[in-house]
Amino acid sequence: MTTVITDGRVMVADAQMTDGNVVTKYYGKIRRIGEWIVGGAGNPEDLELFFRWYANPTTRPPALSKNFEAVAIGRDGIFAYGRRMIPMKIEEPYYAVGSGFSLALGAMEAGASVEKACEIACKRDAYSGLEIIKLELEKPQSTRKKAGRKR
Repeated sequence: MTTVITDGRVMVADAQMTDGNVVTKYYGKIRRIGEWIVGGAGNPEDLELFFRWYANPTTRPPALSKNFEAVAIGRDGIFAYGRRMIPMKIEEPYYAVGSGFSLALGAMEAGASVEKACEIACKRDAYSGLEIIKLELEKPQSTRKKAGRKR
């Protein structure tokens, strides 16, 4: 499946795609959509459908596999999504989805960074693999203007 983990500011995912006993690279597990960073685990086709819906939520949500799960981060916090695509606000400082989620969360509990937690999960989860993809939320632009000097 995969490992996607976030601390609400940074989202990290592995780049392994496993189809039966074949392992390939897939870099599309996390994306920036508007002011949000969105990532997911499950069938890559389901991920593509979810990303399209997330970019245009006025469309009818597509039917997704039962093992689909996703996470989104933005200014409003961390939100989890299941196959019915109902956002659930996460009231924890970090969250993970995919087959490596418990390993990644355990590493975060022990003090690991988001990147290190994903690396640890990739080391022990057969369906997650190293190369790590990382996206960070953009810092809000300051609206304050510097006062000019009077001469």
